[in-house]
Formats: sequence, C-alpha cells, structure tokens
Amino acid sequence: MAKPKVWLVFLGLVLLAVPAKAHRVLVFAYAEGETIHLEAKFVPDTPVRQGRVLVQDAAQGEVLLTGQTDNQGKF
Repeated sequence: MAKPKVWLVFLGLVLLAVPAKAHRVLVFAYAEGETIHLEAKFVPDTPVRQGRVLVQDAAQGEVLLTGQTDNQGKF
C-alpha cells in the first residue's frame, strides 16, 4: 500500500518541478594605465559579491592577475 503513495509523491514532485533560472551577470571592465578596473552586477542591480576575477592574456592564455570583487562588486 505504501508504494503507490511513494510513486504519487514522486510523480507530483516531477510534475511540479520548475527549471532553475540563472541570473544574468553584467561585467564592465577597462584598463587605465597598468590598472584593471572591473564592476560586476546581477540583473537588475545587485553587485556580484566576492566574485572570482581572472585576467588572462588572450593570445597566450597566460594568467596575468587573479582576485575577488568586493561587496560593491568592484575590483
């Protein structure tokens, strides 16, 4: 008797499952002299806190700089 209830619960969970939607991230970055400036936000306007930053040489793939954004989404 318990098996039909388990299957009904399982079927209900499968039918009611909603796909997760990812947040869109906007990244603004520019170089000023030898300094890289970056600001990252989730849409609509929430900063990416403690986001991983990786700066690479596009031609060689060499990692030039790593770090994290601050609580305002800036690096």
